[in-house]
This record gives sequence, C-alpha cells and structure tokens, in this order.
Amino acid sequence: MLVNMQLKRVIDFHGHLCPDLVIGCKAYELAMKTLCHRENLDGGLIVIAENTTNAIDAIQCLSGCTLGNQRLKIHDF
Repeated sequence: MLVNMQLKRVIDFHGHLCPDLVIGCKAYELAMKTLCHRENLDGGLIVIAENTTNAIDAIQCLSGCTLGNQRLKIHDF
C-alpha cells in the first residue's frame, strides 16, 4: 500500500504514469532500504543521477533532493 501511495504522489508531481516513474520509485525504495530510513537522514541525502530520464522526477518527489536545493546532481553520460 505504501508503494501505491508513493506512486500516486509521483504521478501527481510528474503529470502522468510512465515506466520510468515506476523505475524511479523502485530505485528510491531500494536506496532507502540499503542506506537507512529516510527519517534518520535529516536532509543529509544527496542524489547523483547518471542520466536524465523521467525516473529523476520520482526520485526528486520522494527524496526531496532537487536541483534547486543542490542535493541532486545530474551527470548525463
């Protein structure tokens, strides 16, 4: 159920459902399971993306890391 709520938030943020949004949600979920719980990060999370797909919208929405707050870095190779 949590994933469905997260996906709904991401769809609202992005504007429509597409495969990359699901990939971004899953990547975020895996990262949080691997690193730690988001509540323990206290704004210390920095995301480095190596492409510019729509998955980045999901990661921005769920993590709060954006280009504007300089916690999202994009290296498009």
